[in-house]
Amino acid sequence: MNRDNGFMADLMDATSRFFYAVLRVDLMKESVKILQSRDLLQNEYPEMPWEVYLDRYTGIVIEKDFEFLKDSLSCGTLKRRIGSQAVRFFIDVPYIKNGKNEWLTISVILENDEEGIPYAYVFVQHANEEYVQRKMELEEARRQIKIDPLTGLFNFMELRRQAEEALLKAEENLALLFIDLDNFKGVNDRFGHMEGDRFLQKIAETMKGLLEGRGVCGRVGGDEFLILLRDVKNREYVEDVAKQICDEIYALPIKHNEEMHVSCSIGITMIPEDGRDYQTLVRVADYRTYQAKDAGKNRYWIE
Repeated sequence: MNRDNGFMADLMDATSRFFYAVLRVDLMKESVKILQSRDLLQNEYPEMPWEVYLDRYTGIVIEKDFEFLKDSLSCGTLKRRIGSQAVRFFIDVPYIKNGKNEWLTISVILENDEEGIPYAYVFVQHANEEYVQRKMELEEARRQIKIDPLTGLFNFMELRRQAEEALLKAEENLALLFIDLDNFKGVNDRFGHMEGDRFLQKIAETMKGLLEGRGVCGRVGGDEFLILLRDVKNREYVEDVAKQICDEIYALPIKHNEEMHVSCSIGITMIPEDGRDYQTLVRVADYRTYQAKDAGKNRYWIE
């Protein structure tokens, strides 16, 4: 897969006006030579360790994507890829510039030179406004696929995906809480479905606030919700969360009506005590909500 210098020179000349930087990375020495750059790095650092340049240049990349970028473009990863069919690839990287969402497109061509030494040409390009708009629309569409449109919570399928992923990774200390509202039909019957929808949105906000940093919540449908609770310390910890949910939902006002309350019944399954199969865990948690209702509602059931 060798290319002569003329090819790369022609390529760089033809595309120079589009790229912010063109780099040649020596994958053995793990150093970078800047062939073209619109910033001062070209003059200050004609050669430097690859990780140093990556860190300096991509400091604008938001942190959660920066770690992914460093892993994807590390010399070790690129050396492994050079022996595969994937000798050309690109990565889109979101970052924030002057408070605005922007995108970088990083294209990579992997090669062995005439002496068999592996290297990579890296082309860094700022996306134009049209491209950024398309990417943002695509990201929003992907997000909407995962979201329940009424409450803004995850939908049932996305929560199932996250739970199954956690179970597949053999994560311990998990719990599933199946939540079924009590007497919610009365809200719709008395005040109408629009008020019922507003109340469901209040419940969603309440549960997101309670769960911040502790787990994720999704809407199963209608007046049913499901919570995946992570980093469960013990049984008492789960019961405390369930009690908070019961208390907070019962305290929510319904159109300034102090006499009417909606409560909830919660069925709880613990992982691994109640199993590791998602469908079984949800079915058992759902059954336990009925046990909570039979016991008087506005409570949780755990065994």
